[in-house]
Amino acid sequence: ADYTAKREPPNYEFLLYRSLGDHYLKKERFLDAAETFRAFGAVRPEHPQGMLLAIDAIELYQSKGLTDLVLAAKKELATRYSAYVTYWANNSHHGFDAYLIRSDSPLEKKINDYVATTMEELGRYYHARSQKVASSTDAQEAIKWYQSYVYTFGQEPKASEINFLLAEVLFQEQRFSDAVREYEKSAYNYPRHPRSAEAGYAAILAYEKQKELVKEDEFKFWQELSTQSASRFAKLFPRDKRAPRVLANVADRLFAEEQYGPATTFAKRVLTLAPESEVAMRRQAVMIMAHTTFEKGDFKEAEGMYQRALEATPANDANRSALEDRLAAAIYKQGEALRTQGKLEESSKQFLRIGAIAPNSSFTATAEFDAAAALISGKQWLKAIEVLENFKKRYPDHTLKAEVDNNLAVAYLESGNQVKAADQLALLSAGYSDPKLKKDALWQTAELYEKGGAAERAAESYKRFIEQYPGEFEQGIEARQRLIALYVKLKQPSTERYWQQQLVAAINPQVNSYSDNLRILAATTALTLAKPEYSAYQALSLKAPLKESIALKKTAMERSLQALNSAAAYGVAEVTTEATYLIGEMYREFSGSLLKSERPSNLSAEALEQYELVLEDQAYPFEEKAIAIHEANAVRTRSELYDPWIKGSFKALATLLPARYGKVEKSESAVDELK
Repeated sequence: ADYTAKREPPNYEFLLYRSLGDHYLKKERFLDAAETFRAFGAVRPEHPQGMLLAIDAIELYQSKGLTDLVLAAKKELATRYSAYVTYWANNSHHGFDAYLIRSDSPLEKKINDYVATTMEELGRYYHARSQKVASSTDAQEAIKWYQSYVYTFGQEPKASEINFLLAEVLFQEQRFSDAVREYEKSAYNYPRHPRSAEAGYAAILAYEKQKELVKEDEFKFWQELSTQSASRFAKLFPRDKRAPRVLANVADRLFAEEQYGPATTFAKRVLTLAPESEVAMRRQAVMIMAHTTFEKGDFKEAEGMYQRALEATPANDANRSALEDRLAAAIYKQGEALRTQGKLEESSKQFLRIGAIAPNSSFTATAEFDAAAALISGKQWLKAIEVLENFKKRYPDHTLKAEVDNNLAVAYLESGNQVKAADQLALLSAGYSDPKLKKDALWQTAELYEKGGAAERAAESYKRFIEQYPGEFEQGIEARQRLIALYVKLKQPSTERYWQQQLVAAINPQVNSYSDNLRILAATTALTLAKPEYSAYQALSLKAPLKESIALKKTAMERSLQALNSAAAYGVAEVTTEATYLIGEMYREFSGSLLKSERPSNLSAEALEQYELVLEDQAYPFEEKAIAIHEANAVRTRSELYDPWIKGSFKALATLLPARYGKVEKSESAVDELK
């Protein structure tokens, strides 16, 4: 390349690159071969052989599976083609006889066809990527290559399809005004092709999107263009099944804009194009032509007109249900007007009248629902309940079922029927998809059962809450509290104790982030659980055979100690002092029980004396333990603590160590001394 760049290029220049590339191929230096082929195009972009060598490079990359290099080489080829075409459009190849290939039509066609295919492939590739990863950058690339194809190969058979794809990417990128232009070009500027009608219809959709974006002062302009496009579509593609719907939509829109004349014109075209099987569409067109009176807002007069129309319509006529709906709509509008005026009871009567006059109308269920809503707004709870309960019987599978249940729940609640309100909420919560709404509904259901006195059902609801929402810590604790209270009311002490245990188990004493209230709750509940164990221990006396009774009492003592220590572990002062006092008393009592235990009756005086000494030795460690525990409780006065349990420890110490603590019974100055 350096050699030839400094001289007039010889006619055989491209053969140098070709030969070098072929040499690399023989050596299996495929990348070098491809780069050599591509290099000639970089040096001589206007040379036809440059295009052919670039094609060879692409095919070499493809054969070796080098996808990334294929893409880059294709983009390079397509980009160079623009310069290539521009050059030859402005220069006669007769001045370049050395480029004999230029007059070779088959090879020239090969170049053109390959580049056309390449541009199409690049467009489709980036189009697909833009859809897969929602990439605007890829979309812009797709637009670029589609536009290049349409501009360069506009006369090719595929141009209409590529033009359509260009419009699709523009639509995807929300460039709706550009999309409209390209869709209409694809639909109307080419000979009829398989996507002509689709393009024409897509243009209408693009107009609708464009109208959503434009400013108010531009809206009318785009609205008129949209109407023209719809009319053009229906005119050129009358057999397209979408044509009647397009016209019907325009007719609806014009009618909504109070352009009754044009709306009627379009409605008549609908009747011309729509097949008899399109019952709903034809009915819509007829209704548009009949709605003028209704649109005046004189709904009472409209009611009379629709009544007369119904009387003249056979029972099996396809338009009858539509007329009945319009009759219902006229009555419904009267109900709405009364509701707006605040005449809620009168409006509910109008809504309910629809069921009597037009029972088969699609408005009937909605009207009954609105009648109930009006009664609810007027706080006429019992009447609302009657309407809603009838609605549920008549329309058990209606789409408004959930809202009916919700309104019934409100009405039951406001009327004081909390249990039925809870029943409704239970139904509602089963159908909720929103996790928070479902959770809150279950909780409220439990509360309503509880307030309504349905303790068993309330308990079941709270248990479901704990089971279904283990992550709701604070509400879970409250649910356990309420279960405890409910089982107290139900007089089920074993179940009450179970939920006390569950509450304590849920609050780990090792967690420091709990609030003081939670710790107090856990500690007091744990202490409540511990007291039966303490009482069980206290109830056991030591009697012969002493070995067995000591073992039983020690086991009871260990259970009680474990329970009391669990309560003290929460670090709640008033619970800790009581638990400590009770533990100290257990050790003191055990020591005393040993000393007071029943003696064997068959001992001699000397043996009895020895027996007494053994008992004293066994009792002494328990007494020492009692002293240590009570002193640990007493020393809490240094932390500004003093309550009946600390006072009790002082009294116990006065008995155990009278020389040191005897003053406590006479005066509480010992507390100050310890402080």
